[in-house]
Amino acid sequence: MSERSVSRALLKIGAMTTAALIAFGGASAGAFAQEPETPATSVEQTPSNQPSEPATPPTTPSTTPPSTPDPAPSTEPVPPSTPATEPSVPPSQAPVPPGTTPDLPSTPDTKPEETPPPPQDGWEGGPSRPDLSVQLTFGRAEYRPGEDVDATLVVRNSGAAPAAGIRLSHHVQDAWIVSGADELGSRPSLRPAEQKVINLKLRPKWDWSKDVRVEFRATVDGVADPTPGDNGVTGSVKIRQEVGTAGGLLYVDKNGNGSPDLNEDLDNTYVYVRGGTPQVTRSVLSSAVGELRFGDLPVGEYVVTQLYSGSNTYVIDPAHSTFVVENGKHTTVTLPAVPAVDSVLGATMAFGKSTYHRDEKLGITVTLTNSGTRPLSGVVAVCEEHSPDYLRSTSPGWGALHPDGAGVVVPAGGSVTVEVTDEVPQNMRYRTVYAFCKFGNNGRNSQGYKSVQGIYASIKGTFGDLSGTLENSENGQKIADTPIAVLDATTRRLLKSIKTDRNGAFLAYDVPVGRVELVVAGRWKSAAPFVVDVLADRSNEVALSVVPGPEVPDLGANVPDLAITAKFEKDSYDVGEPLKLKVVAKHVGTGFALRAQVRSEYVTGEMDYDRKQFGDLGAYPARGVELWPGESREVTLVGQVPYTLTADGQVTLRLVVDSGYLHQDPNLADNVVQPVADVTYPSGDLAVHVYADRNGNGRRDAGEEQGDTPVSTSGGTSSNGYRDGRTDASGRVVFRDLPLGTYRVNAELRDGWVRAVPVEATISAGVETPVEIRGVRPLSDKLPASVRFVQRSYAAGQDYQADVTITNNTGADLPAVKAYCSGPGDAGEIYNSGAGWGDLVWNGAGVPVANGETKTVRVSGEQPKDSPAIGYATIGCSIGPDPHDPGATQAGDEFRVPGQRGVAHLELVRDDPNGGQATPVADMPVVLVDRISLEPVARTVTGADGVFLLRDLPVGRYHVVVPGPWQVEFRHSNPYLHVVNGPSVRQRAYLVPGPEVEDPGYPLPENQAPVARTPVASGGGGEVLAKTGASVLGLGVLGALLVAFGVGASVIGRKRA
Repeated sequence: MSERSVSRALLKIGAMTTAALIAFGGASAGAFAQEPETPATSVEQTPSNQPSEPATPPTTPSTTPPSTPDPAPSTEPVPPSTPATEPSVPPSQAPVPPGTTPDLPSTPDTKPEETPPPPQDGWEGGPSRPDLSVQLTFGRAEYRPGEDVDATLVVRNSGAAPAAGIRLSHHVQDAWIVSGADELGSRPSLRPAEQKVINLKLRPKWDWSKDVRVEFRATVDGVADPTPGDNGVTGSVKIRQEVGTAGGLLYVDKNGNGSPDLNEDLDNTYVYVRGGTPQVTRSVLSSAVGELRFGDLPVGEYVVTQLYSGSNTYVIDPAHSTFVVENGKHTTVTLPAVPAVDSVLGATMAFGKSTYHRDEKLGITVTLTNSGTRPLSGVVAVCEEHSPDYLRSTSPGWGALHPDGAGVVVPAGGSVTVEVTDEVPQNMRYRTVYAFCKFGNNGRNSQGYKSVQGIYASIKGTFGDLSGTLENSENGQKIADTPIAVLDATTRRLLKSIKTDRNGAFLAYDVPVGRVELVVAGRWKSAAPFVVDVLADRSNEVALSVVPGPEVPDLGANVPDLAITAKFEKDSYDVGEPLKLKVVAKHVGTGFALRAQVRSEYVTGEMDYDRKQFGDLGAYPARGVELWPGESREVTLVGQVPYTLTADGQVTLRLVVDSGYLHQDPNLADNVVQPVADVTYPSGDLAVHVYADRNGNGRRDAGEEQGDTPVSTSGGTSSNGYRDGRTDASGRVVFRDLPLGTYRVNAELRDGWVRAVPVEATISAGVETPVEIRGVRPLSDKLPASVRFVQRSYAAGQDYQADVTITNNTGADLPAVKAYCSGPGDAGEIYNSGAGWGDLVWNGAGVPVANGETKTVRVSGEQPKDSPAIGYATIGCSIGPDPHDPGATQAGDEFRVPGQRGVAHLELVRDDPNGGQATPVADMPVVLVDRISLEPVARTVTGADGVFLLRDLPVGRYHVVVPGPWQVEFRHSNPYLHVVNGPSVRQRAYLVPGPEVEDPGYPLPENQAPVARTPVASGGGGEVLAKTGASVLGLGVLGALLVAFGVGASVIGRKRA
């Protein structure tokens, strides 16, 4: 390369480097913004430089290079890094940053108390306005699972004018509003200095929730609040989950020695358990060797309720069917499976006599036999209630045979007889009582129990028979084939439905004792109602005389017909408003009672609500309610708009009422209802002023505006809350038609300025809400720091050493300077964990640095275990009194771990200008340049499919260089070609127009002939690439270029997510 070429290249690179540093330097605040949500429609700024809205929001926030750039070493550049926000776990455990940045000072300088900024945008001298603020407190610091959360919301008007029709909006994703929804939707008004207190009760949606997060807002339509930062409040309360794990072995104890032996494991069998607080039911499938592994289980006692495989009749040995889970601990269980007890247990039952009076106790003889070789202990009875005429075995008279009792012992090869007593069931439908019981030795878990059924006894004193004739009193003729309904005289519920025979006679069996009324259907009437007192255990005779009359419906016709209606309280709701839906289930048929249960069927736009509000009307876990003809049950559901609903959509709920799978409804059309309500998204404008507070007075003054500054918003009450734009020359940008909500506002200030505090604003409907972003100088201006590894390379497995150097130019002693070292979670990252970091360890005490002092601290630690396979290790630290301050100093370094080799496999593609699929870049010469040394390592040519594969390269990260006016982009974090010792993974890179890149030179492989460069669009083209080695000057040019354009890319994703 000639000296003229070198000079020309250096001039280009110098300009580009300056531009790159300016561009990357302005991104400091973006690193601490919450990840944006899906973008929405449009953004408008005043008066020029219209901001644009991306097709998709950025997947990662902008990151921050060091405020004081580290000087590049003479041979190897040092990558800057961006710290993560406050970790919830130590760095060694891949910390996850929270969504916000602590509100802490950016410098330790002592400043006079700032005066609040004056009103802006023509507010001076304007009319007085209300000034709303919202506060939220919880009843306790934490709650247990299953408990409702108490919260108090206080809305205060501190302004000089009344606040009329306050819009109280909420966003509660993790809980249901049990009470207080009416007040949230009441649109109250407040006089100046007046406040409103709303008591809320929230119910966590899931038993396993670890916290409840809520957001409430208060605004007045058409009024821009003077302090929009306190119009919304976000709060969370902890749900103290106590969980443990359990696992072990499922086996069949074939030899009866009480321990698992070879070939006794029971595989591919589902094990069901129930227990814990709150109570849960879980199942797990045993492995091929009988291993069991339950995930997190709430603490408490568990019982194995069932084994199921479809091919065996085993049950868990009752002596080993329970286990206890403790908080934070693992419970090892060994579960022996045994043949079902019904293989050895026999049982018979008999009533003491065939007939009992309803006031008499029932006597039952139970005989149990054991044909096995071992005694059976803890044998109990579990009796099933198929109808009100069946016994349940839960009265005290069952003694030890009670399902929860101690049980009885049945000796091996012997038998035992037990006498039990019980009460006559209430509300019997017939005069016969039945028993259907199962006997076994595992409590209420009746899998494999011995069943006994078909025993019964008659009950006297409960029913009587009703007989008689029906005649026409005008002519004395008997009336045949005429329906007669027997009703309870008090409730008028149907008891029996009968019909006269051809002789006009009728007979009704098992009519409950007491007063009844007989209603004759057809064109007949009587002088007075037919009322009869039914006496027990006899045939009650009655003669019915009627005369022709108007039509009387057949009240005994059993035509069960359920119907459901539902209607929203309002035809239209705002997105943040509580929804109320009135639901009525009714028996509109005739005849007997019918069990009604209501369930929902999913549809798009379904209201988000708590299904437990149905109570016993619900289908699960309840079984519905009994409704007689004409009876109904009403519930009011309170819910909210689903978060996924699109703007200006509709909310709905599809509900079905039935009586179970066997219900044959004659009119299915009225069994389904799907009410609809419109959902509106009131909107307002957000005007953002960005300025650099050069004189430190806390006010926006002339000359402090930051024009052409990227600004973004995220949040709101819907999924379209992300917008971005750029400020105009006055430092102002306006985001139009934002859905109401609380927004986080971020700006990427230029020239190293950072936000003084995180900025949030709650916008009001139909008005422009102003907010300011004040920039201050970062702490890094006065606290330069660096991290340098003692060696540029380390052997595989060798511990590293690094020097952390901190210089304090703040003007004050700093008693504790701390470090937080993290990353995006890539391989080879080093975190400040371990004893070798001393006081600079994560969450450590920090080191004192006096004013004017430069302190160097030697730290050390283990090399990342994956570094030998990837060829390097990196570190990125945030350093300061609070390392999570946006202005804290950023410092980083890396070292090589040489020795292993791998494969470079890359697909080089070009974007389709029409937005279609990327196309391969064929026959393109490329050079691989080592990321650390900047030395060319290999040269090749892409194939017809744009792919190349090079074997036996040193592991590490590589730049891919295409000489000419091109740039190679890796569109992911850690944007390099990675060569690792492991399975070859083809990576993808994009060829885009870029600055002219000199050919670094490097010979082609011997088996590859030079290929002419394929002409491409966008001004590509050129001669055949040189195959000679690179000159020292050429490498210097390449190194400067890579530093200029690689620094910005390398910090992408530095924060660990």
